[in-house]
Amino acid sequence: MIEAVTSGVDPELKWRDGYAVGAVVASSGYPQACRNGLFVPELREIEDGYLIHAGTTLNGHSQLVSNGGRVLLVGSVQKSLMEANEKVYQYLKTIEKTENFFYRTDIGVV
Repeated sequence: MIEAVTSGVDPELKWRDGYAVGAVVASSGYPQACRNGLFVPELREIEDGYLIHAGTTLNGHSQLVSNGGRVLLVGSVQKSLMEANEKVYQYLKTIEKTENFFYRTDIGVV
């Protein structure tokens, strides 16, 4: 979108009403010292939501590993803030718990 706008092209954005909530899955030690190359737990598709890979990469064996402090963003857009918040945290509960990653539990809480 940024390239389109700076080139004078209308990106024809589509808007929808709703509330967005996104929670970051961060590498342990973030924001100070973060280790790269940590295996990212198995991820499944998120229904009515999205995953944004921020600090991930594939290692030499095509395995998903961390490559930065902010590893993933789990997000959802729903009709209410409560619904969006519930979708995000329902998904986060499905990710295998490991000492290598953490996420805040107060995002989107009203």
